[in-house]
Amino acid sequence: MKINRCDAVLPDFFEMKSQRMKRRFPACSGFLLLMILMSSCASVSVQSARQTKNHFYLPAVIYVQSYHFDPEGLAVDRSGKELREFQKVLATQFEQDLQKNIQKKLVKSEILPVGAELPRGPYWFITGHFNHVRQGSRMLRALCGFGLGKTKMNITTFVYALSGGTPRLLSVIKTTGTSGAMPGALPTALLGPAGWMGGVASGALESGTTGLSFDTRRTAREITAVLSQYFYQHGGLSKKECLRVKRAGHWF
Repeated sequence: MKINRCDAVLPDFFEMKSQRMKRRFPACSGFLLLMILMSSCASVSVQSARQTKNHFYLPAVIYVQSYHFDPEGLAVDRSGKELREFQKVLATQFEQDLQKNIQKKLVKSEILPVGAELPRGPYWFITGHFNHVRQGSRMLRALCGFGLGKTKMNITTFVYALSGGTPRLLSVIKTTGTSGAMPGALPTALLGPAGWMGGVASGALESGTTGLSFDTRRTAREITAVLSQYFYQHGGLSKKECLRVKRAGHWF
C-alpha cells in the first residue's frame, strides 16, 4: 500500500497546564523528585501526531492490522526461526492490545488479518511499523537498573479512511518508549536503609512496568489516547471521556 505522508500539523492538544506545573515543581520533596527522575524514562510518549487534509469522519468500526518490522531497527538476541517467532509474538500482542484499547475506550474494533481484503464503508484502518525495537537485558534491569539493560520501542502508526474507493491517509502518529530506568537490587542494597525505602517505592512502580510487553501495552494506550482526541474534536467523545496524551519531553 502506497503511503503519502503529509506534514499538516494537528492543533496542539498536548499542552496541559505546563505553567502551573512549573510553579508547583520547586515545592516537591527531594525524594519525590528522585522518584520522578527515575520513573520518567520508564514510559511511552507521543513524539508527534499529524493529520492530513483528507476529509475526516468518525468511524463505525476501526480495523487493526499487524505492524511490520524494520529489519535494521531490531536489536534482539535472536536470529532465523527464533527471530521470526519473536516478531510474530510481539506484533500479535501489540495488535491485540491496540484493538482492546480502542474497543474499550472509543468504538467497535476488529483485527484484520494480513492479506485480507479491506472493507469499504465508514471505517478506519490502522497499521504501521516497528521502527526500532531493543530487547535490552532483563538481568541488568533486575540487578542494576537506572537504564542499564533498558528496552526501547519506537513505532509509527498510520490511520486510513476506508469510505472511498481507495484508502486515504488520515493521520500519522509517532511514539517512543523505554522501560527499565528504576534502581535494581544492587543499588538498593548498597544504599542501606535509605536505599531500601527507595527500593520499596520504586519496586512498587517497577512491578509489571518493564520489558517489551509493558512497552506494547503503553504504546497501545497512547495511540488510543491520540485517537480519543480526534473523537473529541469532532464530537464523538465528551471532554471527560477524552484520554490524556503523554507528550515526549513533558511530565504529564
